[in-house]
Amino acid sequence: MIKRTPMSQIAALLLMFAVTASASPQSNCYTDAPPVLLDSVDIAARNIVSQRDATVLTSRFAELVSFTVADAYSGSLGINIKQLERYRYLGETARTDKQIGASAKAAGSTTAAEKPGIIDLLGFAIERGAIQQEINDTTLTLSTSPYAFIAAAEGDTDQTYRDYELFTRLGLSATFNLTNQDNVLANASRKQLTEWSAKLRLTGDRSTRSQEFQDFWDKEIQPLKTKRLTVNTKMRNIIANDKNLNDGGVADPDGDFYKALEAKITEYLNNHTLNTDNETNAAVAAIKDIILCSLKSEVFDKIKNGQIQVTDDTKRALPGTFKDLGEAHVALAAAQTRLQEFLKDFMKKGTLSTFAYTNHRTEMGSDYSELKLLFERHVKPMDLVANIGVSLYHNPNPMLNQDKIRDFTAALSLEGSSRSPFVASSEDLSRITYSLTGRYERLKENENMMMRQPDIASLQLKVEVPIGLGLKIPIAYTYSSATEMSTKKENKFNIGLHFDLDKLFSIARARTLR
Repeated sequence: MIKRTPMSQIAALLLMFAVTASASPQSNCYTDAPPVLLDSVDIAARNIVSQRDATVLTSRFAELVSFTVADAYSGSLGINIKQLERYRYLGETARTDKQIGASAKAAGSTTAAEKPGIIDLLGFAIERGAIQQEINDTTLTLSTSPYAFIAAAEGDTDQTYRDYELFTRLGLSATFNLTNQDNVLANASRKQLTEWSAKLRLTGDRSTRSQEFQDFWDKEIQPLKTKRLTVNTKMRNIIANDKNLNDGGVADPDGDFYKALEAKITEYLNNHTLNTDNETNAAVAAIKDIILCSLKSEVFDKIKNGQIQVTDDTKRALPGTFKDLGEAHVALAAAQTRLQEFLKDFMKKGTLSTFAYTNHRTEMGSDYSELKLLFERHVKPMDLVANIGVSLYHNPNPMLNQDKIRDFTAALSLEGSSRSPFVASSEDLSRITYSLTGRYERLKENENMMMRQPDIASLQLKVEVPIGLGLKIPIAYTYSSATEMSTKKENKFNIGLHFDLDKLFSIARARTLR
């Protein structure tokens, strides 16, 4: 029976593959290093830098030496390690169904139709403008879920996700007026709170933590991944048990080669600060170069010039083992197509539906609650998003022509998407989304009032552009037939900044768990 893999490895991370062209940059010393070796070195360097500890290299050392030895014997033993594709994990960065910003009625919202998807960990949005109001406030919206706190305590695994399914269905958000723009989070106070919302997902789950995705992974991907790891372990054991390599100190983690390599890395860490992203990226590149140069000079070159020769047992075992490793890689590469096709359908499958409650707090009027049903379904070739809702005053003011029911609303949006040319990382599948939304509101208190319009219709064109990992800029143009306080027609541009921490975490886990 296959052991179930923790969600941190597979439920939030999708196994993908890259051709040699997308491999890590070559070392100046080891200019033709095989892609699988480059990938392994990249992982080792990132782990070392993230933990600021050179001894982390121990867990990858045997694998690095194995690939280098195999490269040195490429051709002479009928093997060619450079033909193996590297593979990597990608997070669920392709999702476009989650609501990041404020509700359509917030003073700074950029959205006319709300999406039913829920943030699992943390979402952050700053937006400027309003859809059907004359004011142009800037707002800060924070989104999370009860599951985020459970995951922090018990670990974000697929088992945790299933054990606490109810909490994965709940989403929470709060929107604050942004008055202190020098310290954005300082605005997250009760005094600045303009609305808070709770959502309950009713149907559909497009998370890669879901049971449906887990079942597909266990059936189609996990057996092939397990086979590949088993063969890779066998090859590492062959190298680790080679007497000549151990006597020469090459394969021995207690030998001179490893100690000298660890000392070089430690010296670099001690002599460089890692306080900024630029410093961290520079450290990763430098440590990768240290490792690759050492492998080239102390392993590859010495095997090539005859200073180190593996035993006859190793020479006999390597070709067959490497053949098995190559077949495992080919099988995983074939699984890529099945995964991509499954993912394409999975992200569009079924109907997402969510019930949302939003509590609106107004300075110059009466507070009210909004009850909404949010739907999303893929209707080729676009996504269809629909909202219907009703708002109720807590304490209606008859002097303002207010009754218990404040308004009825409905919105319908057609949304398409395309790959973003602004996303630099091949690990990020975030997409540009573009939508056309029609929204209608019947504002009861405006009935039979001079200079007020009870029926308000809006048409919105919106584009969300990914500019970084988990980071999007929504830009919207909205035409409204009136506003809530005036019969005057409105033309408005809205802009914001949305940040989805779920996507960032998925890639962060990928880079440490590959």
